[in-house]
Amino acid sequence: MGYDSRKAGITLARQLGIVGEYCKANDLPPLNTIVVNKSTGMPGSEVVLRDGRTVKQEQAAVMREDWSGYRVPTTGTFRKVLEAL
Repeated sequence: MGYDSRKAGITLARQLGIVGEYCKANDLPPLNTIVVNKSTGMPGSEVVLRDGRTVKQEQAAVMREDWSGYRVPTTGTFRKVLEAL
């Protein structure tokens, strides 16, 4: 994305957490798991996972999911997720 890894993590952490929580609340594979550090190939330490799942399991589930059948969440929907946290 053009950020150095430290800056990207700080810049995107909150937003990625909200996306992950939205996915988790709707029993979807958390999309935040596929945003990874270029050097390690892993997401940050605060990554949102569904209960009992590993990062690798969630990443594979994200790739298998047919996302074309879902409506794009609105800003208001994400705002509600944030308020619930």
